[in-house]
Amino acid sequence: MGVVSSALYFGFTRYLWKWEWLHDKGMVAVPNLNGTWEGHLYTSVDADLIPDEQIVDNGRQIEGLTKQETSIEINQT
Repeated sequence: MGVVSSALYFGFTRYLWKWEWLHDKGMVAVPNLNGTWEGHLYTSVDADLIPDEQIVDNGRQIEGLTKQETSIEINQT
């Protein structure tokens, strides 16, 4: 019994919870955020310390802050 429940737990926490149909049926409420996400952040770091190719000059700007491109990779279990 312990081996079966351990296998189910491992299988669910690693793989099964990501199945879209489990989300559609309301069986899993945790969103799947796996992948690479790209966006912007605002930093008070001196713009001279940020590589020029990461600084964003268009779109919404905030006075006193530098808008910078960023990305994050999420590996979720």
